Amino acid sequence: DTKTDFPNRRISNLKKDPIYQNRIIDSVNRMHYDETHGMNPYTVVKVILKQLKRKRMKAIVTVGLKYKLIQGLFKILPYRFKYWIIYKLYAK
Repeated sequence: DTKTDFPNRRISNLKKDPIYQNRIIDSVNRMHYDETHGMNPYTVVKVILKQLKRKRMKAIVTVGLKYKLIQGLFKILPYRFKYWIIYKLYAK
């Protein structure tokens, strides 16, 4: 996630849902935290500019060591375990 001012401008229109409301609020709060404490946008811009200078740009580029490690792990982990990790992060 990239640190931007967007989360502070987000307008919430959560419907009152007695079953899922707490889960939705927790997930949105987690996303808000990730977006406000994320990577510096200038780091992402540097990677984009580097790609623009290439003769053949990559279709997908991962920025940052942490995300590269996660991407590498996700290539070798079973799908069910990957989805469990994502569930624990955002849907707990």
